[in-house]
Amino acid sequence: MEQDVKKRIKRAAIDLFDQEGYHGTTIRNIASRAGCSLPTVYYYFKSKKELFKEIILSDYFSLLTRRAEQIQSGDVIEYYTQYVYSLGQLTEEEKKIYRLGLKVSLRFNGDEELYDAVDAWEKKQIAWHFQKAMPILGNDENWAVVIRMLILTLEYMTLAIVLKNQEFSEDTIREYLMFVFGKGGQNPLP
Repeated sequence: MEQDVKKRIKRAAIDLFDQEGYHGTTIRNIASRAGCSLPTVYYYFKSKKELFKEIILSDYFSLLTRRAEQIQSGDVIEYYTQYVYSLGQLTEEEKKIYRLGLKVSLRFNGDEELYDAVDAWEKKQIAWHFQKAMPILGNDENWAVVIRMLILTLEYMTLAIVLKNQEFSEDTIREYLMFVFGKGGQNPLP
C-alpha cells in the first residue's frame, strides 16, 4: 500500500514535470494529481527538488541502463541500430522520464547538482562507447573523433525520437551509423 502511494506521487510528478516543466510544477499540483494530501507527499519526499532528483537519478538512469542491457547484438552497428530503434517503443511514462532526463542534460530543468550528476554519467558513457566501438574502429587513429561523432549522432536521433516524436527506420539508423564508422552510408546531416 505504501509503495503504491509513493508510485502514484512519482507518476503524478512525472506527468506534471513533463507538461508544466520543473518550475511550473508545485507540490500542491502533484498532491492533487496523485489524489493525496500535501503532508503525504512530504512524508515521501522532503521537497519538489528531492522528488525531481529521484526521478532523474533513479528512474532516468535505470531506464537508460535497462534499455542498453536489453540489446543482445555483438555487432556494433546492429547494437546501436537496435538501441536507437527501440526508443520508438518506449511506453508513454518512459518517454516522459526520458524527456525529463534530456531536459536536465540540455540544462532546461533542475539544478547544478543534477547537471553535474548527468554530466558525470555522460562522461562515463564515453568510455563505454569507446569499448563498444573498438572492434569496428580497429587501429583508427581518429578514434576520438569517431566516438564524438557517434555520440552526437546518437544524441541527434534520440532527441528527434523522444522530443519530436520523429521516426527513423532501422535502415536509416544503420546508414547514419555506417557513415559515422566510415563504412559507407549516407551523410546523416539533413
